[in-house]
Amino acid sequence: MKRKDTKGRVLKNGEYQEANGCYVFKYYVDGKRYVIRSWKLVKSDKVPDGKRDGLCLRDMEKNIQFKLNEYVKFEGANLTVSELVEKYDQ
Repeated sequence: MKRKDTKGRVLKNGEYQEANGCYVFKYYVDGKRYVIRSWKLVKSDKVPDGKRDGLCLRDMEKNIQFKLNEYVKFEGANLTVSELVEKYDQ
C-alpha cells in the first residue's frame, strides 16, 4: 500500500504529509538527517491563508538531488571558488 496525501496523490519515498497539511521530505547525508517542509507538493498547489509561499516540495527535492549528485557538501556550500578548487585538488 502506498502513502497518499489528503488529495489522493501518491507520495514518493521520504515524503510525508503532516496533520496540518504541510508536506515534509526527510533525507540523510553522511548519516545526518535533514528535513525540508513546504505547504505545496507541486507548483499548482495553493498555499493556505496566512502561510508563506515558496518553492514546492518536489522542486526542493530536485535541487537537493542535484547537489548530492554533483558531490557538493551542504556544509561546504558557502566555500569560495579558490577554497573549492583547493579541496578538489586534494
